[in-house]
Amino acid sequence: MDFKEAKINWQDMLKWSSSWIVYTFKDWRKVLTTDNSENIDWVHGRNVSPTYARVRVITLEWVSDRIWNPLEEQSSIEYLQKIFALQWALSSLEEKELYIKDLYDNEWILNVKIKEPLDIVEWDDSFVWSYWKWRVVLESTKEPIYKSLNEILNSSLEWNYGWFNLGFKLWNSFNEIDNIIECNTTWNIDTPARIEITVNWDINKPLMIRDLTKKTFFGLDIDAVAWDKIVIDSEFYTVTKNWENILSNRLPWSMWVRILETTKLLIEDKDGNIPFNDFKINIYFRNSLL
Repeated sequence: MDFKEAKINWQDMLKWSSSWIVYTFKDWRKVLTTDNSENIDWVHGRNVSPTYARVRVITLEWVSDRIWNPLEEQSSIEYLQKIFALQWALSSLEEKELYIKDLYDNEWILNVKIKEPLDIVEWDDSFVWSYWKWRVVLESTKEPIYKSLNEILNSSLEWNYGWFNLGFKLWNSFNEIDNIIECNTTWNIDTPARIEITVNWDINKPLMIRDLTKKTFFGLDIDAVAWDKIVIDSEFYTVTKNWENILSNRLPWSMWVRILETTKLLIEDKDGNIPFNDFKINIYFRNSLL
């Protein structure tokens, strides 16, 4: 099997006791894709079939020893039936959180529902090597993306802030030595960032966060003074200043900040590049896996 641990709502899915589960198989990476055709203007009316991820299906099968203590066996079956039960109320979808630790000790989480509840697909009642074979199927709900459980922090006090040369020339308003924030993610899909700015000195509007890698920006039409705290959350599409909603101050054409591979960011206001001693910035994001 290609994982070390698997839990749903932080309950262990794979073992009831140290000897009960003897073999497991888990297909936790499979993504279903669409092949729907769409009429796209710039291809002159031809129908094309863009393939993109729609849902992730996780199939879990395992073989367990028969437990010859009837009370213990009944308890183990009840435990499995409980954690893999289908929702019974039609008013809301019951989401569960799937936790996976892979072979390299990376920890991933994914929102799922029970697609096919616990089922016995094979069994052997012979006296020797008696066993059950179980199967359950899970399906992603909001999106088919695994997110790292561990949040990465880039801070203005850490080494990965600036003071290095870039492979391209910045525009003239920047100082000779530029304050660049470099964020790195090692997986195969971009991930939303949460940016927290604590102001130490006056900032004159507009406040700009420039993505030097993608040549995009996120701008806010706001001034700020010492002790102000500004939070831009690209996962939940929120912007606050001192915990008050200021999303309406977002500038036109602003792009929410997302991190992919090496992403270089720079903060500036009306007067140009802001020195690091004018603010403290923390950038949080989680690696993502599709």
